[in-house]
Amino acid sequence: MLVFKRRFLVPWLLSTVAMAGLSYAWHGWALNDVADLRMGLQKYLGISALVYLMLALVLTLLVHIMLVREWVSLKGAFPVKAMMVGAAFGTVVYLLVLLSGLSFAD
Repeated sequence: MLVFKRRFLVPWLLSTVAMAGLSYAWHGWALNDVADLRMGLQKYLGISALVYLMLALVLTLLVHIMLVREWVSLKGAFPVKAMMVGAAFGTVVYLLVLLSGLSFAD
């Protein structure tokens, strides 16, 4: 199964940690949104960890499919193209959350 192979599992977990860490740094330190949570911090961190695991899974699968089908190449501007895919995906997720009105804060 693809998910349990090392070449897939490591990027998936690294991207999860990177996205969750950046999110906590932005919302916890820069904006101080974490102080306004309606739920406990542990519950919020658990839910956000699951969400970031799912988002990272989708992104890693997408980039892996793009590599297999040779839509992007590791020899060329791979990091730029992968970041563009991530930015587009992040924008879509942001718009879905914004339009649905989902909020953990008061």
